[in-house]
Amino acid sequence: MPVLFSSSYKGNENLNNEKDVEKFLIEPLLRDLGYSDNDWVRQLVVKMGRGERVFPDYALLSNKDKGFEQAKILFEAKFIIKNHKDFESAFRQIWSYGLKLSAILLIVADKNSLWLFERVNQGFDRHSFSQFYWKELQQSDKFLALNKIFKRHDK
Repeated sequence: MPVLFSSSYKGNENLNNEKDVEKFLIEPLLRDLGYSDNDWVRQLVVKMGRGERVFPDYALLSNKDKGFEQAKILFEAKFIIKNHKDFESAFRQIWSYGLKLSAILLIVADKNSLWLFERVNQGFDRHSFSQFYWKELQQSDKFLALNKIFKRHDK
């Protein structure tokens, strides 16, 4: 019988901050999805206007030319999103990065969940997203559903 692949998720009980979410959840997930460490950039410097710089947590770049960077997929990590206000704030943050970098998939991740926003026409709808709980990614069908979304946007 074939063995179906699932996430290497090991739990979130020992996570203490946003950096732990990045190191122990997002990076292993990217590797599980078939990406290597060379496929992403952490804290990409993005100039937004007159001297303002922002730093998306993870960018899977499609164009690496300095000043003309584009990213197909962006991640914004938070330690925990406790309420709707936190969710809206995280979305606004990654939304601005996504528009600037011509992204087609935005992901907000905290220690419990992933929210995936797919580009629709010229933007992203904060009310239209797919949500996955880290723990459920141990189930091969859930991991496969997540993998399909990534592969759809990584052509």
